[in-house]
Amino acid sequence: MKIESWLAGFLLVAGLAGCAKQEEQGGGSSSSSTSDREVVNEIKEVTSPLINSSIARMDGCTPVVVTLSWDVSKSHPEVTTIKVLVGADTDAKLFSESGPIGSATTDVWVMPGTSFSLRDSSHEAELARIVVGGPACG
Repeated sequence: MKIESWLAGFLLVAGLAGCAKQEEQGGGSSSSSTSDREVVNEIKEVTSPLINSSIARMDGCTPVVVTLSWDVSKSHPEVTTIKVLVGADTDAKLFSESGPIGSATTDVWVMPGTSFSLRDSSHEAELARIVVGGPACG
């Protein structure tokens, strides 16, 4: 069984168990259960003054092209080379590498929840991170 299938099953069972427990405890209003669902189904965008995305929030789950631009020249004048990574920390992949001011355009693969981080190439220190927001796509 794939881990994604297992995780989806686990989240479904956990969600159903939470709903049943709420009903046993006297319920809660329909607006609170709606907001709980929105939290689970919505990825909040993360922004930064150091890196910008041409799309910060998506309305759907169709992959899109995004142009990233960054400028760390004033906030980190000692940085000469920037790496732009895509993905979570442990699975992050190099997307672009350039000077302290730059831009790069993706192909059609950015989805809600896609994370981009700026790192100082010489020290690998993260300088900024952004996340494209929108609906959680399955």
